[in-house]
Amino acid sequence: MPLLVKAAQTEAQALGAKAIEAEHLLLAIAAQPDSPVGQTLHRFGLLHDRLIDLIGGERARSLAFIGIDPASVGLPSTPKKTRGRLPLATSSKQALARVVENSNRRRDKLNVAELLRAIVGTDAGTVARLLAMANVDRADLINHLEGREL
Repeated sequence: MPLLVKAAQTEAQALGAKAIEAEHLLLAIAAQPDSPVGQTLHRFGLLHDRLIDLIGGERARSLAFIGIDPASVGLPSTPKKTRGRLPLATSSKQALARVVENSNRRRDKLNVAELLRAIVGTDAGTVARLLAMANVDRADLINHLEGREL
């Protein structure tokens, strides 16, 4: 799990984020297409590059919602990379905390499939909007992951 968080930090930095969000954890999982959980994401059409595009679209949509056209105010289409160690944001802390809590309750090891369930199981936030934009049935994805030790 620590390697996954480090990979999520790299994803967040590449997108110019100031903190590691749940979507960065999702990107880190999708960046491992040969892993069982990465393959599951791919079966649902959630390829790493597609997620990057969806995040860009979500950023543009969010700016448009508050009346900002990134091109008209000189905002770059790709944010400038951030450097240094990034803190965990609330969304990633909550997902990781659920996995640790469930793991401790079952006296089991942490697993990436459970982390992915925690990430996609949230009803609100960026990941929920990304899944909706990708026309992914969250319930179907969660059911597919249930009880799997991937």
